[in-house]
Amino acid sequence: MKINIFILYDELKRYHPQIIADDEFPLNLCGVRRLPLDQKNITTDYLYLLFPEEIPSLDVNPKKLNIVVLGKIDKSTILAYGYQAIIIDGNINSELVFQQIQDIFDKYNCWGETMMEYILQRKSLQIILDKGAEPLSNPIALFDISFKFIGQGGVLNSKTIEGSIWKTAFTKGYAPVDIFPDTYRNMFYEKLEGSDSSFLIRPPKEFQDNCWLLGPVFSQNHLNGFLGATDINCDFTKGECSIVTYFAKMMGIYFENIVETTIPDRDIPYFIDRILSGYSVEEGIVEYYLKKQGWKMNDTFKLFYVSGQDLSKSHQELYFIMFRLKVIFKNCILFRYENGIVVIVKTKENKLVYEGEGEADFKEFEKLLSEMNVNAGISMEFYDFMSIKYAYKQSKAALKEGAPFSHKRYCFFEECYSKHIISSLNESTGLKSLCNQQILKISAYDKKNGDMLLTTLRSYLLSGCNISQTAKNLYIHRNTLMYRINRIEDILETDLREINEEQFLILYITCLILTNKN
Repeated sequence: MKINIFILYDELKRYHPQIIADDEFPLNLCGVRRLPLDQKNITTDYLYLLFPEEIPSLDVNPKKLNIVVLGKIDKSTILAYGYQAIIIDGNINSELVFQQIQDIFDKYNCWGETMMEYILQRKSLQIILDKGAEPLSNPIALFDISFKFIGQGGVLNSKTIEGSIWKTAFTKGYAPVDIFPDTYRNMFYEKLEGSDSSFLIRPPKEFQDNCWLLGPVFSQNHLNGFLGATDINCDFTKGECSIVTYFAKMMGIYFENIVETTIPDRDIPYFIDRILSGYSVEEGIVEYYLKKQGWKMNDTFKLFYVSGQDLSKSHQELYFIMFRLKVIFKNCILFRYENGIVVIVKTKENKLVYEGEGEADFKEFEKLLSEMNVNAGISMEFYDFMSIKYAYKQSKAALKEGAPFSHKRYCFFEECYSKHIISSLNESTGLKSLCNQQILKISAYDKKNGDMLLTTLRSYLLSGCNISQTAKNLYIHRNTLMYRINRIEDILETDLREINEEQFLILYITCLILTNKN
């Protein structure tokens, strides 16, 4: 592998060297050489060992030459030439230094080759991570794109992790981006997606770490995860940052070669896509897939649809939420669809969908929605997996009708059923054309007198014209209710106890339209 001047600087610290270099640290050096007689052979691919008196004789282009100077020299001289330099001041044996630098190149070549061998031989992830962490002063962890903690390399002292992100990652099993402030989280995502090398970042105030070092892991030009370390043992150096950049590239090769990835399902299963699109699918195909899930075609299911503006902004946000949903719902079918995430659950396995049961799990679900600024629509139970198209429509309707999500971040379809009916009717025809014109008089009477005859009529019809139940539902005295009923019947010129089924339906739908409108 190639290394750079910062890695060499760290390895040569026994000589108390000085370094002159810019902030960029590409891995561009493949070995060390003495200054050749023919300067045409000088290249930026090598590090050159020389003495101060040799520098004025250099006439090299390009200027980004990497050199080690043995002896006293003014920094301004190096800067004037534009070289990257390590200065070792003192009476030191040049042959010894040359051999030590060559040993450094050999050390990292061996390390890089061993890493590649382990990956291609499909060694265990732990062996690969431990080998990758060997040159690092701080332990390092691997996370996938959903921020799930996959593994750790290097020695970590459990006594020093209190207050560190290490503690949270071990406890929760993921990098806790859900507790980051929104602006910090967005910056975090942008840096990961937009960096092809490792970078340092200051942690939010919730953590006691001084600094984090992150190395984005790309495979096939897609971000698949990242390496993360904290300065838990000592401060990071630019050399350590350079090593993590190479380590991350090796892990990109690992992601390309592993048989199974830990990343959540990103794409919708083909047969579900066809069902949701309205195409026919052989039941045998569906039954085969469900059997692998441990389900049957006629089990009891619910469908959750999670969506929000932030999901369309960041793939990392999407995958993190998918991972968290997978943890909460455990055995589920989960995939991206349209502008959100679909989760299909077998309700007997996921008791959180029942009131009073699985309360802790549902609180985790609510917490996730709140922290990640997303909302959820939840379908009614359905008993035939082939009906997921209608369950999906219900969950989308619940998401739409449940807005604005003020006191809670989710809405069951049952909660907005009547509101959805009114919305659907309004889209297909003018609602006023469906209203009983006599009831419009009641609505006008309420507006003029500040009364509640319309609400009273709706409750009365809904209770089956039961006086006692209606008074109880409205929290009013029976005599007050009787007065209102008599007034309603006078306006309608109808005895409500003698209406037929069609009249009942017209009156109730009209009340529903007008009360929802109001």
